[in-house]
Amino acid sequence: MLPTIKMWREFVNALCSTSCFWPTRLPPTRSLDPVVLITACALATERLGLVLTASTTFSQPYNLARSILTLDQVSRGRVGWNIVTTSDAVAGLNFGMTEMPSSDLRYEMAADFTAAVRALWDSWDDGVGR
Repeated sequence: MLPTIKMWREFVNALCSTSCFWPTRLPPTRSLDPVVLITACALATERLGLVLTASTTFSQPYNLARSILTLDQVSRGRVGWNIVTTSDAVAGLNFGMTEMPSSDLRYEMAADFTAAVRALWDSWDDGVGR
């Protein structure tokens, strides 16, 4: 069954009515997974561009490349990636980091990470994704 405008509105209303959707420094266990949310939005819309924000500080290139490629397929080419680095020490604790890398190092890591994701996309069959 294809989503209707009514279903989309109900979905958005449900998201907006839950305090766990709007990140106000809530712990990760109380926020919703953005990949799942964007997938739902992609299935519920036809013309909306969708952008996933993903941190190069805490993600792994293969996993993120695969997720974005999947979203690209599901959305029929309507997904983008907002590349960010993370400097929040509290967030780092969730990943076993006792201190965060310097700004310069984070941006160097981000450049390498982005190059790895693009290389993965380029290595996969043309019939898959982008």
